[in-house]
Amino acid sequence: MKPGLRAKHLLLIALLCLLLAACSGRPLLVLDPYIAGLTNEESLKAVDFEQVSGEYPWLDTYGVILRKNNADQVVVSPFLYDAARGLAADHAEKEFYVLGMRRPGINPALLPPNIDFIPISRMQAMKDLAGYLREYLDQSMLDGQAGQGPVVALFLFTGNEYRAEEARLLRSGVRDYPSSMITVRQYDALPSRSALDQEVARLQGGKQVLIVSLMSSRTPDLVQATRGHSFFVFGENLGMVQSAPHIVGSIEYDYGRVLQEIQAALGKKAPLNDFQASFVLY
Repeated sequence: MKPGLRAKHLLLIALLCLLLAACSGRPLLVLDPYIAGLTNEESLKAVDFEQVSGEYPWLDTYGVILRKNNADQVVVSPFLYDAARGLAADHAEKEFYVLGMRRPGINPALLPPNIDFIPISRMQAMKDLAGYLREYLDQSMLDGQAGQGPVVALFLFTGNEYRAEEARLLRSGVRDYPSSMITVRQYDALPSRSALDQEVARLQGGKQVLIVSLMSSRTPDLVQATRGHSFFVFGENLGMVQSAPHIVGSIEYDYGRVLQEIQAALGKKAPLNDFQASFVLY
């Protein structure tokens, strides 16, 4: 870990320890619908856990959860960032922590003083995904599919520095394969559902195509657009569509375990390392 990040984590632990010394409540974990269902159910049983419902940005249901729960520390999944930022100013007595990639371009001075970030790294998961794609492409070549059009389609959201780095890592992992076998679509801004429908229509050709969707909140839309066609999907944020039969795997986070580790670190006054996302095949 970079020295600056380690120092930040030590400061975060110190702050949390002071807060916990002043109160007896346990931290509350709040998950959004994109994530809930993809984390380990057994680990969630060991922590104080709630899930928001309804439509993004979930400000109303999140507010209800806060009013009925007296936790002084609230740990939230990435898509609850906007709601957490909006409510942090109204709940100065609570500390909010967003698990996930820090949003670049945000001036910390403009944030409420009671909100911070705990980073989760997806780089190892991306390396594992690249390895899986190489195996898939190798098998496709053995099956004589080279030169017959794309067998893998990468849909990549690159709208911030973290996403862009993930995309570079993934593309680098399959750069030795014929370009005719791989279609890449990169987006600096998330496209509309109709734009995704058009891209899927271009890929339809009667043969199976593995779609890798790292499209943030648009991944569930891409899953819906590929239903009933000859596609398999590996994605992220699939909590609302995880039962779709053509999903083959996803990037997942065991948030229950993460919160347990946070609590253990608080008890030992130990620093937090970056938490790792997992590459999971179904």
